[in-house]
Amino acid sequence: MTKLVGGIPRSRSSFEALILTALATAGVVTPGDAQVRYAGTVAYSRGSYFFDQTTASFYFDNRLSLDGDRVTLSLSLPLILQQEGAVTWVAGSPTPTGGVQNGLVSGRMDGSTIGARRGKRDGAITDSVLVVDSEYSASLGDPLLGLGADVFTGFGVVRSVRLEGRVKAPITDLGEGSGSGGWDFGAGGSLTLGHGTVLAFADATYWWIEDLPDLELLDRLSYGLGVAVPLTDTGSSVLFGVSGASKTIPSADVPLSLDGAAGFGVGERGFVTLGLSIGLTESSPDLSLQAGFSADLLTFPGG
Repeated sequence: MTKLVGGIPRSRSSFEALILTALATAGVVTPGDAQVRYAGTVAYSRGSYFFDQTTASFYFDNRLSLDGDRVTLSLSLPLILQQEGAVTWVAGSPTPTGGVQNGLVSGRMDGSTIGARRGKRDGAITDSVLVVDSEYSASLGDPLLGLGADVFTGFGVVRSVRLEGRVKAPITDLGEGSGSGGWDFGAGGSLTLGHGTVLAFADATYWWIEDLPDLELLDRLSYGLGVAVPLTDTGSSVLFGVSGASKTIPSADVPLSLDGAAGFGVGERGFVTLGLSIGLTESSPDLSLQAGFSADLLTFPGG
């Protein structure tokens, strides 16, 4: 008997949720075995949010996990290449905080647009115009440690019920452009339903988020819904979903995105996904493109 590798780690961008759904459910583990698994995602996101300049980010995440029969321990470390100034990564998601100029976002009126210009900030902070770097800068993002446990697995309508906890550690500071400089803690769960080979996913995570120096960040509830439909008997499938969250910035809309992806099996141990996400609100990137790959590295037979 086999079981799906557990969990739907929807903890980063609104689109990466759907990609990781496919990666997390791509392999099989014999009960009692433990596996070391690698999952990598490459993403490009672009949006203006509520600024009058568009900003873009490239995101490369490396996730290493130890998957047991019911418990998964994971560590993710992202590399972020972006035009600094507008977006900070909060609880693993791109958030339009204004970076070191977060006071501009704090004073924003609902529905208004914040003026921005291209240039090099060089440490200077202005009070009226957001400076978005015209060049891309690379930096490590904050690592994310996760622990998940299946409380139920089966082969009927309910395939799995899972509880998860996450901690984001601030190894980067606000001045480096990618990190928020604060600790973020998340706790939640996921539900997987099945009818034949069609799977439906739902999850929610509540995040406790540390404020920025001049901007209050609200604790938020992130959620995602998705459906995976097989294309062939080789493991290929298409995924459709919606993901979002409650407000993080008091004066901004809630994040909400429509997501879609296609997944393909590679050999006996690998899985590749390609996908697209469209942001529906000012708090989400206008467009995100992503590719993901996962592979089983080591298997330790159980007793």
